[in-house]
Amino acid sequence: LNEAVSVTAVSGDVCTVMKNGRTGYMDKADLSLTPVDASADDAVVEFAPKDMCVAVEAGKVYNSRGNVVGTLPKGTVVQASARKGSLVRITLDGRTGIMYESDLQDPAPAQADDAVTTIQPTTYYVSAAQADLYDAKGQAVLTLERNAKVTVSAYNATLMRVSVSGRNGYMYRADLSEAPVAEDGESAAPSEEALRPLGYGDSGAAVERMQRRLKELGFYNGSVGGSYMALTRSAVAGFQIAAGLTATGTADLTTLERLYADDAPAASDQDTSSPAAPARGTAIEMDWWTSDIQLIFAKGTVATITDVETGLAWREQRRGGSDHADCQPLTKADTAKMKQACGGSWSWTRRAVFVTINGINYAASMNCMPHGDGAISGNGFDGHHCIHFTNSRTAGTGKIDPLHQQAIAKALAARL
Repeated sequence: LNEAVSVTAVSGDVCTVMKNGRTGYMDKADLSLTPVDASADDAVVEFAPKDMCVAVEAGKVYNSRGNVVGTLPKGTVVQASARKGSLVRITLDGRTGIMYESDLQDPAPAQADDAVTTIQPTTYYVSAAQADLYDAKGQAVLTLERNAKVTVSAYNATLMRVSVSGRNGYMYRADLSEAPVAEDGESAAPSEEALRPLGYGDSGAAVERMQRRLKELGFYNGSVGGSYMALTRSAVAGFQIAAGLTATGTADLTTLERLYADDAPAASDQDTSSPAAPARGTAIEMDWWTSDIQLIFAKGTVATITDVETGLAWREQRRGGSDHADCQPLTKADTAKMKQACGGSWSWTRRAVFVTINGINYAASMNCMPHGDGAISGNGFDGHHCIHFTNSRTAGTGKIDPLHQQAIAKALAARL
């Protein structure tokens, strides 16, 4: 509030501003020709950065315009540095946002690791040659042999609450496994009886075990939390493609048996020796801020782009971007295919596209104009271009571009 900037141009509701040698854009409504008198409630109070912990299950993070830009799970530690009324400015992983103070609390950072998660009683197995069961005072009351069964009902970062032979107590998580282990201590695959089909929306130990296996094979880069959501579905589809199965994103028994086999395929580098295969079918909608698309299409991820109008396809890598995805064609051949789809010349015209990652099509829009910086050498594309998803924003104005949203709607209505 009341920080001075130099305005060099005005276009409608947007001002071009300069500050400390940098040029950018601000909403005209956020600027004034004179300083503003702030009441005590409206004053921004800066303080020494301190750690705070998210106290609700899904703490909402807002931008300066009051739009929700994401949620943080309970226990996430953020750094707070200012307060205005009931709001707190927070920073996490280099990104700054605003949260309600009522959604935060002041534990030490380590307390986030001490948070107890309660689960449905689940069978676990002792993975160590011998492991102790402790009472609430920390005294060992029972020693268990490898592969002894226990029932787990809760856990934190280091301990699990278990019951065995009519006794209740605590064991170290490192001493337990979700599946029996071989004599050499290596985890054994779950028995055929333990397998059951898993799909979007499922949760529990079976999903957590599957996520751990997908991560081990290089298909999953999310947290192993036992919730089968969009990121897990994408990882399952990617494994199915690698295993020669139909990419459904649902873990049926055939998929799970192949996943836990000793010769299960691992994720490999993107094959660029053959042309990209155009997407088939329809695409699903993903909100840039509230869905998992920023994790699925993480920086460095290679996707197949299919132009809805021409059916031409090529590969691209996401290189950056925060309000939308900044992307580059992977090779010269991919650049040529993209230019062909764009009518043989570069332009800012918005085009409806499918972005295919791990066999799943996502509705998107792109422009065809190389601009800014590029980091892939030898691809014949000078800079990067923009790919937008539902409610993503342009970098210049920080606003939703209606033409991109229209192209996304076209992609959603298309069947290839």
